[in-house]
Amino acid sequence: MISVKLTVLLYVLLPAFSQDLQEVTISTPLGGLLGLRRKLLNKNVYEFKNIPFAKAPVDNLRFEKPQPYGSWDNTLDARHFGPSCYQDLSGMESYLKNTNISEDCLFLNIYIPHHVSTESNKSVMVWIHGGGYYTGQAQLYDAAYLAVAGDVIVVTIQYRLNIFGFFATGNSKGNYGLWDQILAIQWVNDNINSYGGNSQSVTIFGESAGAFSVGLLSIMPQNQGLFQRAIMQSGTALSELSMGSITRYASSQVANNVGCSQSDPGKITQCMKYVDANVILAEQGKRFSSSLIQISFAPIIDGELLPVQPKQFLLNSSTSRFFKSLDVIIGINSGEDYIPKRILCEVLVSDLANVMYNNNTDIAISICDKYGAALTRDQLSRDILNSYSDPTFMVPAVESLRLHTGNGNGKQFQYIFSPQSTIPYPEWFDGSAHATDLNYFFFPGTLSTDEDGELSLNLLRYWTNFAKTGDVNGVDLPKWEEYDTTNEHYINLNINITTGQYMFEDRVDFWMNDIPIILNPSSSTRRPIIQTSPTNGSHKVYRHDLSISCFLLLSVVLCFFRSN
Repeated sequence: MISVKLTVLLYVLLPAFSQDLQEVTISTPLGGLLGLRRKLLNKNVYEFKNIPFAKAPVDNLRFEKPQPYGSWDNTLDARHFGPSCYQDLSGMESYLKNTNISEDCLFLNIYIPHHVSTESNKSVMVWIHGGGYYTGQAQLYDAAYLAVAGDVIVVTIQYRLNIFGFFATGNSKGNYGLWDQILAIQWVNDNINSYGGNSQSVTIFGESAGAFSVGLLSIMPQNQGLFQRAIMQSGTALSELSMGSITRYASSQVANNVGCSQSDPGKITQCMKYVDANVILAEQGKRFSSSLIQISFAPIIDGELLPVQPKQFLLNSSTSRFFKSLDVIIGINSGEDYIPKRILCEVLVSDLANVMYNNNTDIAISICDKYGAALTRDQLSRDILNSYSDPTFMVPAVESLRLHTGNGNGKQFQYIFSPQSTIPYPEWFDGSAHATDLNYFFFPGTLSTDEDGELSLNLLRYWTNFAKTGDVNGVDLPKWEEYDTTNEHYINLNINITTGQYMFEDRVDFWMNDIPIILNPSSSTRRPIIQTSPTNGSHKVYRHDLSISCFLLLSVVLCFFRSN
């Protein structure tokens, strides 16, 4: 426990350690870099920031696939973070060292533990940030501690967001943010050896929309060889919010409102390329953003990166081969969708009012019966939370794991992250809210107890063991059994780590069996939503789309009425 207490003390002092900086210069095949070396946990970590992997996507390159940046002539100043990709940063000023935004934002940051040597051959972890495809930046995530504690190289990347990353109308296919991510990972694959990394041992990981992205990248066969492992924290390709349902409509509306309405659809994109970025951002902000039930600008079926829906990729034995070859960790937080009263009253109910008369009331009643039978107000509050988070996060995680098993070489591990959040929440809330796991990886200064410090160390060891070998387990760590469809093992990552089987079995069964029957009343038998060994090309694919979310949230309101 002495070492843990020392670690927690160092957590608190991390900002001070960040001031112990020395400039360092290295040479790479692409050019020289001026970076920083700092002491952390009495060890060196080298940081090289703001490294361009793509040309500035401006003017004629706006709404196009990213173009590789290539080399640079003079020594590149890599001591400071670059600007965030274009977004509204209101309210983020106190959290960011650099509050500039720019379309010229396709940079990555590299954190190297101990020393820089081309002989190190360290495993590499590439972090893809979340933010609903709408906001976010790499600089928010200080990966130095993860790199040093886990002895891995960590790369954090940026990608185009909101309308700038996912505009799709006319002759614009969209998905530019995903193309950015792929090019960044390709850059890592091509160049990380110069920084001491092993390009044959690359793990991509992300949270929320970052996890959606990791999930989508992991089902694309063309990414074979770019990475070997994937970690999805609170999201998968099968998550309802991973794909955009109104992206083309939203793109068309913004284009019309900024004066790019064209009789020739092919000219819309060309017009949009030269509209002032601030005008586009402001117009987008008037009507379209990300919410709990809908993301306006997100990946879509484009006929190239994503020719079909994600589940169709995974049900096809040929296209699912790459996904099944990867080692994966997939998990959720125990309180993913904590909904404050203000949001429930001001956002969700108003959204529901627009759709409630067209909803399937049988589904609404069934959900209410399932989640609204609580005897106490506290339990009812927890059930309301679960009624949204289950189909959005938990069930897609289970679906993805079941589809990953069998006929492949990849390992799979399932978890739930559940320590009590230290942020003030209502008394009934007894879990971990969405994104609170990030504190344990990137924001150790927010942890204040020995127990949290020990959990943080265990998380980092699990994650980095996995990045190095494909197996999470190691010396002095509680055993984490691999997931399989027979036993469905999972680990509960809490102050006291425990293990279990069949996570929330009755709730999973409800969404994967009962709901499909309600949608298809003619079916006389219960059948699973997943077919793990398809034998032909004809399969019914169920997806919890926006309408299901609306039904779900409507049921929340009905539950309130029925309980009073």
